[in-house]
Amino acid sequence: AAMQSIMSNVIRSPEWLEDNAFCLDNLRPSVSTVPEAGNGAFATKDLRKGKIIAPLPLIQVDRKSMRVFRKDIEFNKQLILNYSYGHKDSTLLLLPMSSFVSYINNNADKSKVNAVLQWSTSTLHNKSWEDDTVEEILLRGRGLMLELIATSDIMEGEEIFLDYGTHWDEAWDNHVKNWVPTAVDNYTPIHRLAQAEGAIRTMDEQEKDPYAENVQMICSVDSSVATDISKETPELSWNDYSVDTDARFPCNVVDKYQSAKSAKNETLYRVRLLGKQIFMRDVPRKAIGFENKPYTSDLHLETAFRHEIHILDDIFPKKWMNLKNVTSLG
Repeated sequence: AAMQSIMSNVIRSPEWLEDNAFCLDNLRPSVSTVPEAGNGAFATKDLRKGKIIAPLPLIQVDRKSMRVFRKDIEFNKQLILNYSYGHKDSTLLLLPMSSFVSYINNNADKSKVNAVLQWSTSTLHNKSWEDDTVEEILLRGRGLMLELIATSDIMEGEEIFLDYGTHWDEAWDNHVKNWVPTAVDNYTPIHRLAQAEGAIRTMDEQEKDPYAENVQMICSVDSSVATDISKETPELSWNDYSVDTDARFPCNVVDKYQSAKSAKNETLYRVRLLGKQIFMRDVPRKAIGFENKPYTSDLHLETAFRHEIHILDDIFPKKWMNLKNVTSLG
């Protein structure tokens, strides 16, 4: 009751929601149908042609802020550029803040594209900004919003595709054509470790045969580990976890041994949870995995592809095209 008196407008009628609210549950992530594209966005329900698939509230940023330098030399752009929207003739970039829209992929087969971007007609979008300069817009807070619209009837479970634009397609084709693998010392793709069979190396074994520098070992344990630890119990026994309660911690394997309790005589591990300064025994192989350490995946290679998603000329305001006839981003 006290909270309701403070937030008196938190409860809205179905009529109000119909006129003012947006559904954020139309998309779910899953493995894309496009080979090697990673994850994609899929419809959680049937969506009729012309329906709003998702709103995209936006944060505006300067393209120059995407540059990455080593000393005084620019060698690439920030990874977030790949999830930004913009125009080749503008320094204005727009970053979406909406559930799962960043999973929406381009498709080289344009006949499979089933969504398009348009400016929102809601009061959350300031249409008057179209007449302002990029410099003026960059000084403001949020006030722009796009909408992702279905261009055909979309069935539940169908992947959503957006045309990233001719400029993006050309940049990607040129990237693939001229791609030269970067020589990276002491690097192992994580998927190779995930597919590998056999026991995991202990800290002592890694003295002679270490994992690559990009590799971080991860242990899945019950989330109660975060609250059950005390100075009197520096070591716990591993308990099975569920999807709802599992917690994942960086870890190292201290020891491994054969389980006398298991009919399969499986190998169990004693691990040290990094950051918790505690040990856990009887950890099975299924609870130990591998991840890339921050900023060490192939997405962060110096030659990795970087390009914004193109907003159509038809809807991108001419006033924002401040790079028109300019050959350098500066």
